[in-house]
Amino acid sequence: MKPMNTAQRKHAANLAEKGCCVCGGVALLHHEHSKARGFMKSHDHLVPLCWEHHVGPTGRHTLGREAFDDMHNMDIWREAGY
Repeated sequence: MKPMNTAQRKHAANLAEKGCCVCGGVALLHHEHSKARGFMKSHDHLVPLCWEHHVGPTGRHTLGREAFDDMHNMDIWREAGY
């Protein structure tokens, strides 16, 4: 993946400032993608998630997209701008 350009860095900083989209905590940026649906990893589809909701026990990487969405009553693809 190419490094972020200026516009992408500004967008990422704005997202991170908002905090985790689940709990409002300090955010890491998750790159949401789905090769099965033809979406490749890019800096254009980011979701702000705290550590817990990114890679922790109730996180996107731990649970998978559908279980994460169900547990947190959200649509992470919509959050990522798809």
